[in-house]
Amino acid sequence: MINTQFNPQQQKALEAIDGAVLVLAGAGSGKTRVLTGRIAKIIEEKHAYPFEILAITFTNKAAKEMKDRIEKLVGDACNDIWVLTFHAMCSRILRRNIQELGKGYNSHFVIYDDADSMSIIKQVQKDLDIGTNVVNPRTARWHISDAKNKMQTPDEYLNSLGGGFRDKLIVKIFKKYEEVMNKNNALDFDDLLIKTLELFAANPNILAYYQDKFKYIHVDEYQDTNAAQYTLVNLLSGKHKNLFVVGDDDQGIYSWRGADIGNILSFEEDYPDAVVVKLEQNYRSTSNILDCANSVIKNNPKRKEKKLWTEKDAGSRIKFFTAENERIEAAFIADEIQKLLIQYTYDDIAVLYRTNAQSQIIENTMVNRAIPYKMYGGTKFYDRKEVKDVVAYLRLIVNPMDDVSLNRIINIPKRSIGKTTTDKLNEYALEKNISLYELISDKETTESIVGKAAGRISSFVELVEELKSYKYDDLVDYLLHIIDHSGIQQMYVDQGTDEAAVRLDNIGELVSAVKRYEQEAEDATLESFLENVALTTELDYMTDDMKSVTLMTIHGSKGLEFPIVFLAGMDESIFPHFRSFDDDEQMYEERRLCYVAMTRAKDYLCMTRAKNRTVFGQSKYFGPSRFLAETPEELINDVSPEPYTKKVKNVTIKNTRISGNLSIGVSHIKKSYNKSEAEGDNKERFEKGDNVYHDAFGQGMVIATSGTYPNRNLTIAFKSGGAKELAEKYAPLKKPSGE
Repeated sequence: MINTQFNPQQQKALEAIDGAVLVLAGAGSGKTRVLTGRIAKIIEEKHAYPFEILAITFTNKAAKEMKDRIEKLVGDACNDIWVLTFHAMCSRILRRNIQELGKGYNSHFVIYDDADSMSIIKQVQKDLDIGTNVVNPRTARWHISDAKNKMQTPDEYLNSLGGGFRDKLIVKIFKKYEEVMNKNNALDFDDLLIKTLELFAANPNILAYYQDKFKYIHVDEYQDTNAAQYTLVNLLSGKHKNLFVVGDDDQGIYSWRGADIGNILSFEEDYPDAVVVKLEQNYRSTSNILDCANSVIKNNPKRKEKKLWTEKDAGSRIKFFTAENERIEAAFIADEIQKLLIQYTYDDIAVLYRTNAQSQIIENTMVNRAIPYKMYGGTKFYDRKEVKDVVAYLRLIVNPMDDVSLNRIINIPKRSIGKTTTDKLNEYALEKNISLYELISDKETTESIVGKAAGRISSFVELVEELKSYKYDDLVDYLLHIIDHSGIQQMYVDQGTDEAAVRLDNIGELVSAVKRYEQEAEDATLESFLENVALTTELDYMTDDMKSVTLMTIHGSKGLEFPIVFLAGMDESIFPHFRSFDDDEQMYEERRLCYVAMTRAKDYLCMTRAKNRTVFGQSKYFGPSRFLAETPEELINDVSPEPYTKKVKNVTIKNTRISGNLSIGVSHIKKSYNKSEAEGDNKERFEKGDNVYHDAFGQGMVIATSGTYPNRNLTIAFKSGGAKELAEKYAPLKKPSGE
């Protein structure tokens, strides 16, 4: 049975039962099928009982899929197998044994999510009299998580930070946070891993129990493990040494959340007798897509050598389009989507981008074209917190009676105006039937209600009045003034975290959206822009049960596949992101991101870029991504309106504004392919509406053309069923006899 279900390399992985096994599973190579098949084989051949098997993955979705597949293979025996995420596994162990830590914990501990942890940190900072303007609570939370991922104590972490004044405050918060968590009998997500390791270190007998219990251990997505997860796996497999890990170093894209790709790269050093199996046959993508992805990823020096291949047809060449600006880029994507609907449905299509900030113009274009869409791995642009905060300032300026907006921003940035104070004011305003802004504009009445807080509220009113009275030349100028004088921009600059940088990117994209609105609207006013925003965010045709185009970041797309993939923003500084320019390791990860994006596509991959993009309201030139220079020219179908130059630029970033030398040319894309232009000129030429005959597909009609002759693509609806996009130069096409 197994021989007919698996290819030779998959079969090799299945048969390596004992000892350490590393399966380097390329994208779309059937890794989950191999992993679950191996577990079934272990049970069927009685190498172990089901309760002696552990399978660990990273997401609940992946764990459920794995368990469902195993159940289909072994039936009820699946119930005794531990198929869990890392965190669920640790929680199960701690529920049974945490009291053995001897630190006051018991099995009824609660697990705090990020919001709960933030509440604790804020209270801790208040107790320690460390203002949020000195240490941002989110910054403190990030550092606490970072320390735990690195398995460092507060004092060890202080040494790694350097021991400066602010570092000492962060560690002080860290220590107090741990005290409060312990007092509350609470664990955060990082604690689930760390406390399990502490339990094993303090109680060798408990570790020995689980080492003996788990005869065979399986780990999925091994390239995504962090230091704590790596140590857990190493400890648990210490007795039987039957460790089966599956992963792909070429898809290691989560270093920013603690993942260490070195864990998979050094596996053979950790386990010198390990069997290594490469799964290189891909069952997802056409060979053209794979060849393109292989050509990009091979430029990374630190990787396990492998090359994806497939038995599928070559398929269409990778379509490429250079737009003058991001509006035209988004319009091109929408045009292509509407053409593809001849053969595909909306939910076959995904649009991927490097950062969430890129989605705004794409979303707007989808709305204008009535193309239904859904977003994963990110909040819709105008629903993002930082964007909603800035828009709330605009709404309050236009309509001071807007209590919702006022309540949202009265303490953003922090002004020490707490919920108790605002609750009192809201109650009074409701009782007197007046707007909240009308109430707080009366300083004496406000003081009688909230006492000393009235001074801080008065300062907020003065800010709003100053913003209302500001004389501006255009909406971009006004928005930049609000972002600056409100303190929102400086708030995120001061935080200095990756999350804050992303929020600044999104605020910059809001400025760009206003700029585009001014250029497109006949009468662009602040009121009309806000109305446009409201209409954009209140569309009711986007329901979950409708077929919709998927918009998502590349990070969010990992593990997914789509027949059609658009990869937008192939510009240097966008992708790869400018933050990777000074760090080789980050650049390697950007290239892995590109590989992941390309290998999401099954049938059709289209990459787009824009020569000019609006950044904080200013048009900036962007050269082509270096990853484009790494793609073979013969695989690319460039449908841009004119030839272009690939350029790589040096950029420097200051307060999220891009500046520097933007025009250092390094290479050119050649418009010719291996076959001569003359050969193309000798071929019969076809136009929209022409009847054609194809040797394999039979009779059809040209329904669309793209590109410039002779390097054009023809979309042909064939009578045999379905529409296909074919390269005019190479397709065996002719006009039917008699025409």
